[in-house]
Amino acid sequence: AEARAFAGRVAEYRALMHNTLAQARANGWTIVLYGAGHRGCTVVDGLGIGDLIDQVIDDRPQVAGGYLPGTDLQIRGRAVLAERAELAERGGFLVLLAVSNENEVKVKRALRAMGLVARSGDPARLAFASILSPRDIHGELAAVRDMRWPSGSTR
Repeated sequence: AEARAFAGRVAEYRALMHNTLAQARANGWTIVLYGAGHRGCTVVDGLGIGDLIDQVIDDRPQVAGGYLPGTDLQIRGRAVLAERAELAERGGFLVLLAVSNENEVKVKRALRAMGLVARSGDPARLAFASILSPRDIHGELAAVRDMRWPSGSTR
């Protein structure tokens, strides 16, 4: 009974994640997976969301230039976000955090400190969701789903 209940929760999470990311992309957001280690690989492969991710970021130089297993997503350093900041005009960056809880705050702080600027000169929009966390992932995805989308979006 417990195994069936767990399988049901996984299916619910898969649907919620897929629908949320699809909606974000439809509204112009660039989907970034931050963390190419076992957490990120497990979620991307297990939930089948590789086709909804635009960029994979990891701070470890030994994985830069490689590919997230099972996908054609190249792993890059965070500087790639500055190169792609013009995409923020379309909506911003939705960053899926696949890092340890200890590193989440550091990653958020570092990305905000980069001062990403869209081509318009406006600050790039950043939104974060922890994909493997003891916190309420359903609540985090609901917050992303309920974000105010930029004007001119398809929502």
